[in-house]
Order: sequence, then structure tokens, then C-alpha cells
Amino acid sequence: MDPDPNSNTAFEEQVIMVLKKGEEILRELSSRSMSDVKGLIESIIAIQRNPSTRDEANHSTLKASLRQAREIAYETEDIIQELAFFSESSGRNFLSLLKSAIPFIVARQRALRRANTLRARLNTITQRLISSVTNFTDMETPANATRYRMDDHELGSLLPENTKLIGVDEHKERLISWLCDKSDKSTSLKVKSLVGMGGSGKTTLLMDIYNNEKVRGHFEFQAWINVTPSFSSKELLRTMLNQMLEESFDPLPRSIDTVDMLELTDMISRYLKDKRYIIVFDDVWTSTLWDDFKLALPDNACGSRVIFATRSDNVPSMFPPPHNTKDSVYNLDLLSKEDSWSLFCKTAFPHNSCNESNCPTELIPFAEEIVAKCHGLPLLIVVAGGLLSRKEQTKEAWDNILRDLHRGEMLGLKVIHGSTILWSMVHVADLYGYGKVRSCTVHDSIRDILLVKSEEENFCTSLSLSREVKKIEEGTRRLSIFDANDECLQNINSSNLRALFLFGLQGTITIPAVLKFFSAFRPMRILDLEGVPIEIFPDVLCSLLHLHYLSLRNTKISELPKTLKKLIRLQTLDLKGTYVAQLPPQITELRKLRHLLAYHYYTGRLPPYYYALGVKAPRGIGGLMELQKLTYIDANRDALVLKELARLTQLKRLGIVRLRKVEGEVLCSSVEMMKELLSFSVASVDINEFLDLESLKSPPEKLERLYLSGPLEALPGWIFSLTRLVRLRLRWSKLGQNSSLDQLRDLHGLIELGLIQAYEGAELQFNRGFTKLKMLDLDRLTNLAHVNIKEAAMPNLQKLYIRSCTELRQVPEGIEQLTNLKELHLFDMPASLISSINSNRHGVVGHVPVVRCYNKHERIHIDL
Repeated sequence: MDPDPNSNTAFEEQVIMVLKKGEEILRELSSRSMSDVKGLIESIIAIQRNPSTRDEANHSTLKASLRQAREIAYETEDIIQELAFFSESSGRNFLSLLKSAIPFIVARQRALRRANTLRARLNTITQRLISSVTNFTDMETPANATRYRMDDHELGSLLPENTKLIGVDEHKERLISWLCDKSDKSTSLKVKSLVGMGGSGKTTLLMDIYNNEKVRGHFEFQAWINVTPSFSSKELLRTMLNQMLEESFDPLPRSIDTVDMLELTDMISRYLKDKRYIIVFDDVWTSTLWDDFKLALPDNACGSRVIFATRSDNVPSMFPPPHNTKDSVYNLDLLSKEDSWSLFCKTAFPHNSCNESNCPTELIPFAEEIVAKCHGLPLLIVVAGGLLSRKEQTKEAWDNILRDLHRGEMLGLKVIHGSTILWSMVHVADLYGYGKVRSCTVHDSIRDILLVKSEEENFCTSLSLSREVKKIEEGTRRLSIFDANDECLQNINSSNLRALFLFGLQGTITIPAVLKFFSAFRPMRILDLEGVPIEIFPDVLCSLLHLHYLSLRNTKISELPKTLKKLIRLQTLDLKGTYVAQLPPQITELRKLRHLLAYHYYTGRLPPYYYALGVKAPRGIGGLMELQKLTYIDANRDALVLKELARLTQLKRLGIVRLRKVEGEVLCSSVEMMKELLSFSVASVDINEFLDLESLKSPPEKLERLYLSGPLEALPGWIFSLTRLVRLRLRWSKLGQNSSLDQLRDLHGLIELGLIQAYEGAELQFNRGFTKLKMLDLDRLTNLAHVNIKEAAMPNLQKLYIRSCTELRQVPEGIEQLTNLKELHLFDMPASLISSINSNRHGVVGHVPVVRCYNKHERIHIDL
């Protein structure tokens, strides 16, 4: 009988034990080193916070020691990562283990030498601290240094919710009056420059005005453009065009990345030619911006407005007439002493009303001095007050804050009491209709600080053609490159690079330079190549064996290589917007994969006009049991793959396209096993193929978002049991007059409902319920002639979209009862409906601040 190849002799077992024992010893050594580094860093921070050691002589020593300790932590992390990689790469039996033993032993010896060197460096730093820092021996040992560590909640939001700046009401009223002045007989394009110091509240004021209901109702198109010092005009033009397409709900063309500035300018100008628009450019640093945008912003005699927010008086003075006159500049003054005190009280004592009595008598002198040092800058006052709201209301605590101010640590909002407060400066910029955060932003002052502090602490370095080309030295761990060229890449000399993000490289860089560049950074873990102009998957990427994250989003690649299997540590593979249609069988060897995103959208002139195209998955896809996101799988004639999906029990998001009716039962059986599923999207093979999903008897209880694209004989009964559902979109459903749509009212958590070619009845009745619904979208319901919304239905509806419902000749009955309705958007609707609204604007929709009508590419706007 042949011996079992998987059985091991006593000798083989001994060899395996020795190898693994050596690995355990080295892991223990590395872990101890990491623990010691952590303790040292905590000790340094503790010393920095101790008032008795805060002198300038110690400051530079502590700063240098902290940087060196962090570098040791990074290198120790590298050792642990390398050991983990060799351990994962080793075989499971003796033969395969022995094959990898020699390189593993070599790597282990190298790691051991590095670990010993790092410990020696660590001891040197510790001894230098002990001898140089006064009173160090009187402090607690590193083991207890956590006493000085900032509590986690202090890194949370330092600002009270809905903090409203004080003293800006007059500015707001004046600017809104300038924007929406109907008595102004001139309809020419007007430009206003809002000038103020960084942190004076320009962005906050403008954002409040930009979102004001009166302003939104007055203008037909709005765009907000964040400029920054290192702006690229082409990227800003593309951003503006993207906002236009989102406004009209058109998808972004795939060719947008190859469009040059002249074409972008022409597309924007044609879109705006007959519209009253407002464009806000925030954080403008140079007047050359106007030269790049003036041709894109037509003076169309519609009363359009453009606002530039800038810190520099020189920016508006360099604009051409008449945009450089005194009347075209609005100076935002700093807060008065009284307003500064009121704002400080509001943030330092958020649970009380704003008056001086809220401040304990013994703290008033400290508070007055702190407010005085903020010099009327709202952002500085809010941050100082927010920090103090988390401190003890004692003389000692507030005196420490004043010490920091005297030492200059609060200059430019950099550091307050030894701790960065950047977390509280991150604000939500945009939300999906159902409440999920879509994008975030930070104040431009905070952005500047982030860039400086990131490079100072070797957390991240940025590189751009618009900034001085600098050489990236050894030790840089994370690098962000924007609008770079070949020369920029040649200046990067850091074998320690672990994360790389590339932005805006269209036409500025050559493919050979990119490939050569990648080959030098084998330990890379994060690589984001979104939009890079490559058509073939670079083979060199498969040599980056430590990769955890790889994004090829919006590149032009169409095929993945077999060598992809080498990336055994890959957790995220983003292929969105590429032309990849088939996943190779080797992808099933990437057992650590958690996020697999592979699809692009079809846009055309023929029905169904707009839909997702997915990828064919290989047999064995069910072996990727750590997957959490999988979109979109082309399921056409692939029941075996659908059956395998049952093994993916950790999935939180699943997308299926081109499903045939006969395979619906198999899919339902698999989905029942996905208890963690939050988002489920399924589309039929074409607009005439019915979806059969009735056999899903036990749907995932946590499901929040559901997208069904395809004809339905009836709404699946299990939908009504989804108590956590917040978003439901039905497309091509072809439901009849007697369908159970009204039963959706009992989904008490539903926030967004979309019916796209989903209903063929002549009348829609909403009798009650839908208590949390905020957005309703009725799209291409070609037979719909009447919508009736009863008094008890949709009390919280905020946005209503009605598109191409050609038989609907009057606004929904009962719309006047929707008192929370903020926006009504009508696309390609009958002229009689538009005329009825136009002739009686203050009638049933008089309470709606924003009413907009779109007629193909020309928009008719109805003023309030």
C-alpha cells in the first residue's frame, strides 16, 4: 500500500516543530518590542503633558524621541507582517513546508537581527530621555503612563450639536438679499468675493446660505467647488460637470476622464446657457482660477451669481472689471468681544443658556484671557470652548490650557493641550436619501494642518505638480500623489512605502514609468490606482505579495491575470468601472478576500437605458468564505455558482445581475443562509424575464437596502417582514392596479422608495403609513394618471421626484398636506401640469420651497 503523502514520520514532525518553535520565539520577541515601544511613546506623551517638564529645552528632545520611537514601531510592525506572510505561505504538510523552509529560515534570521537592532535603538532612546528630561525620575514608570493618556471620548466631537456661529445673521441677510434681489433690474452675471481670515467662518456662512431654502428655490442650478491651494482646473471643471449630471440624474459618461479642458468648458457652458445659476468657489488662493472658468460660466442675462471665498485681499483685486470693484468685495469681520464671549459660553457650557453667569466666578479671568487670545476667530473659539467643555471646571485645568496658549501650541489650531482635535473637525458633506454618509469634508484650515502634521509625524506625505517637486526620502510610509508626472515618480526613494494613492494622472504620466515605479516597492500593502490610464493589468502588481487593498476602479483593464493568485493577503479588490467581464479561476485562491467589487454601468438610447453589468464568477467562489461584499455576479445560466453562494455567510452586500426565472429558487436558498446581509440587489436577465423570489421564506432579518430589477407577478410576501428596511427600489416590475404596493406602508423604517417602470396602474393611492418616508421617486409610470396622498400618509416626506409620467396631468392630490416637503422635481412631464403650477405657483405647492421642472435638456424653472 502506498504511503499517505499527508502523513508525517517522527523525523518530519521534529523538523516541523523546530521550525514553528523558532517562529514562536521570534514572534514573542517582536511582540515584546512592540509593547516596549508603545510604553515608551506613552511615556513621552505623558512627559509632554506634565507641566513640570514643559520647557523649550525638553521640547525638541521629546519631539525627536517621539519620532524615533514611531519609526521603531513601524519597523517592528514590518517584522511581524513579514513573519505572518511566510507563515501563511508555508505548506500544510511536510513536503511543502520543507520546500519553503530555507527562505523562511533566512527571513527569520534576518528578522531576528533587525529585532535585536531595534531593541538596542529603543534602549538608547530610553536612556537619553532619562538623562535629559528634568524630573523624569519623579514621574510614574512607563507601565503606568496610561494615566496621562487622553480618554477616547476626548477625541470625539468637541462641538455641541448644531453649533450656530454667533454674530453672522447680518452678513447672512445681506448676502441672501444680494443673491435673490428681485428688484435688481440688471440680469447680468455678478461676482462677489467673500474675504476673511482662515477660521473666520466663511465656509460655515456660505454653506448655510447655499442650503437656504430661499436660495435653492431662486436658482436653477447650484454647484459648490472646493478649490484648495493645490487645485487642478481640469479636476475642478470635471467636479462641476459631475454635479450638473447628478442634478439632472444623468450618469457620468465613461469617456469623461479623457475629455480635455476645452471640451469640459464647452459642456458646462452649454448646460448653463439658459439657466440661472449660483457657483460657490471655496478656499480660493489665486485669481488665475477666474481665467480657467470664465468661459465656462456664461453671462446669460438670467441673474446668475458666482461667489469666491478667499483669505487674500489680493485675489479679488486681480479680477477683471467689473468683478474687482469695491462693491464686489464683502469683508467678513472678526467677532466682536461680546459675540466672542457668547460663542465661547455656548461651546464651553453647552448644556446651559449662553450668559456670563454660566461661567464659575473663579474661572472668569481664565475664560476672558482664553477668549482674548482667540482674537475673534469663530473656529478657534469653538474649538477652545469645545475642549474646555470636556475639562474639569477647576483653576488648575483651565490654567493648563492657558499655559499651552502662552507656549504657542494652539497657533493655527494645531494642538491644544498636547492633543490634536482634528476628529471634531470632520463634517458630513453629503448623505444618501436613507441617511448613510456619502462624503465628508474638513475645514480648509484643518486640511492644512492635517497635511503638515501628517508629514511631520511621518504618517502620510503628499506630492503634487502644483507644489514644489520634492524628493521623498527613506522612511515615508504612506504617499498620496496628485497630478504627478514621470519626474515626480523618479524623486521617490522609499523602500518603506506601504500605502500609495494616485489621483488625477490623466495624460501626465507614462505607463513604463508607472510599472518601473511599482517594481521598487514590494512590501506595499495599499495601492489605489483609480483612474490611472492603464488598459492591461500590470504583471508587476502580482509581485506585491503583501497587498491588502488594490483598487483599479475606472481604469481600462478588461482581463485579470492568472498570477493574481499570488496576492494571498488581498482583502479588497475594487474593479468598479473597468471592462472586466470574467473572473479567473485563480481568484478562488485569495481566501482572505473580503470585498470584491466588479461591475460597470451601461448607458444607452434603447430600453432599459441604464443598468449594471457584472462579471462571470468561476466555480469555487463559495470558498471565499470571508467575503463581506460581492457585486455584481452575472448569474445567467450559472445555477452552480448561485448554489455555492450559500457558503458565503459573512456577506453584508450582494449584487446579482442577469438572473433567469428558473434560477430564482436556487438564489433564494443561498440568500437564506446570509444572516448578516444588509444590502441585496438582483436584476433579471432582461426587462421581460420575470423574477421568481417567492421561495425566500426566511429573508435576512438585518436587510436594510433592497433593489429588485425585473418583472414581478406580485410583490414577494417576505418584503413586508423586513422591519429594518430603509431603502427600496423597484425597477421594471410591471405591477398592476391590484398589486400590494400600499402594504409597503407597514414598513415603518422605510426612508426612501423608488418606483421605476414598476407600476402599470392608472392610479396610486397612499392612504396612511409611510411615517418615516423622506424621499419618493416615481419614474416612467406611463399609465399613471392620478396620485392621491391622504392626510395620514407620508407626514415626513421631504423630496418628491416625478419623471416621465406622461398621463399625469395634475400634481398629486393631497400634496398641500405634506407640510415637510422641501423639494418637488418634475422631469419631462406634460405641459398642462407645468402650466397649472406656473399659473398658480402659490396654490397647492405654495409651501414647497424648491419646485423645479425639467424638459429634456432645457429646464423650466419656477420661482417662489
